[in-house]
Amino acid sequence: MEYIAAEAESPIEKGDFLSFTKREAEIYFNWYIEHIDERIEYLCEYVHSQGQSIELDFSVNSIIEIWDWYVKQIKIERYTRSELEEIAKEYPQWIREEIISDDIKLSYETLAICSDVAIYFAEVFRRQNENDISWGFFTKPKKQYSVNEPVLLGFIGNDCLNPRRTVYHCTLHYIDCEKRFTLYEMYKVWTKKVETNK
Repeated sequence: MEYIAAEAESPIEKGDFLSFTKREAEIYFNWYIEHIDERIEYLCEYVHSQGQSIELDFSVNSIIEIWDWYVKQIKIERYTRSELEEIAKEYPQWIREEIISDDIKLSYETLAICSDVAIYFAEVFRRQNENDISWGFFTKPKKQYSVNEPVLLGFIGNDCLNPRRTVYHCTLHYIDCEKRFTLYEMYKVWTKKVETNK
């Protein structure tokens, strides 16, 4: 069974959230929220199709189980030199050499699964903290991290949790054996930001 990304059906064709208009961000957010249950069900079916008995019951323990399963699905590919040079053009000169030196990328299927694991992680977090945390998005300031993206809001200092970026970065850290972070560890980090807010 091939894992199909939710983004294949996105109502906005732009891939870059930074370029979204306020209206496009709203359309994308509403579409994203409407498909949360469907994406979690799809993830669950895929996990079960592999003979795994993980229950996505929105418990904190299920984050540990889905992460342990997910890291076994990670597949990496390699960028070509020309691909890296094209990517580097979008960044300031001072960091381009570093970007060009890292030729590892996640496979399409890994990214697709990563996106749905992120949705599940966020829903567990939201349901465990439903009096404080909710889905939302913001369109200003444009330079702020996660602008126009669906995020969890309600943390101390107006901080926001971007689940997709969180799981993506945990994935990259997992590949680098020296810096392994699990989703459960991230859950604990963000929980402190909720408790401090009470």
